[in-house]
Amino acid sequence: MKPSPASVDLNLWTGCGILITSLYLLVCALTGGVYRPMGAEFDRPAFYVFPLMLLAIAATFVIDQIRWTENIRAHSRASGAAR
Repeated sequence: MKPSPASVDLNLWTGCGILITSLYLLVCALTGGVYRPMGAEFDRPAFYVFPLMLLAIAATFVIDQIRWTENIRAHSRASGAAR
């Protein structure tokens, strides 16, 4: 019996973490300190980085789920063909 494929793509999630960390550090460098949003600050471009980070996490989750589903289907087809 072969093990099932991994349920998460560590390379994908590592890339997402690097992207989020880079975005936050870039905002900190551009604002001159740790950026702490104090409500809706629509006039500050840094305010829009946090929703962008959330979208990056959501997109990574969706991509990971699609890949995982495709791997499961391919794995089940391959194990079915081997019988």
